[in-house]
Amino acid sequence: MAKLKATDTVTIDQLDIHPLPAPTKTFMPVAHGRVHELFKEAAGINKQAIRPAWFKLAPNGEVAMGCYDLDLPNLDTTESKAQVGWINSWDKSFSARTYMAEEIRVCSNGMVFAIKVVARKHTTEILADLPGLIAKALGDAERRFFGNRQRIQAYKGTELKDKDADHLLMEHWRRGIFGDRQLKAAHDEYREPGFQAFRPRNVWSFHNAVTETLKRSIAFDAPHLTTVSNDLLDAFVGFDESKVQYAGVN
Repeated sequence: MAKLKATDTVTIDQLDIHPLPAPTKTFMPVAHGRVHELFKEAAGINKQAIRPAWFKLAPNGEVAMGCYDLDLPNLDTTESKAQVGWINSWDKSFSARTYMAEEIRVCSNGMVFAIKVVARKHTTEILADLPGLIAKALGDAERRFFGNRQRIQAYKGTELKDKDADHLLMEHWRRGIFGDRQLKAAHDEYREPGFQAFRPRNVWSFHNAVTETLKRSIAFDAPHLTTVSNDLLDAFVGFDESKVQYAGVN
């Protein structure tokens, strides 16, 4: 599937303005509005409090995204807030999936750090399976968000020399995170950040240049590409989320 750009943010009711394709013997398309309802149901299974933040819909209606603010009382929300969401497709380009992200308050960029495929195939059983699968994917949200906060601190604490920034930019291009235009945009954003908070020459400021570029140029591919970028930056700073100690979340 070609990369799709979203229309303006849509309402919940507008998620289903396009007709749902007819099912086949092997493929059961799920209405985007139905995924929204199933997501709320899954949050209820986990006793998680979520509030709709925004929804995006491709011009042809085949791909949609939903995003929700997630209440996690044990995590600080001074600099960022927890968000969870879903991505759904009618065109068989990918399976239904959930994601977790931080919305960085100073710039409103989304830092996606976890994507989970919840249904590899849109089979006839998908509607029965999705609530439990989504609930399982979101079940360890507090642990994952705590780990991501440690990632952010590691990024902030790692100075980035100009030659290393140039190397990381090229690695993002080589791995397909950026195209040619995005490469220049990220370079310019890092050199002259739009927010004072990202003036320090560290990996956190570089990460902001990445998410700012993806936010402006790509819609439905951004969550996956952000996690690929995180993998690169994790390796650069020596961060391993699996080794984070989670005791004492407050």
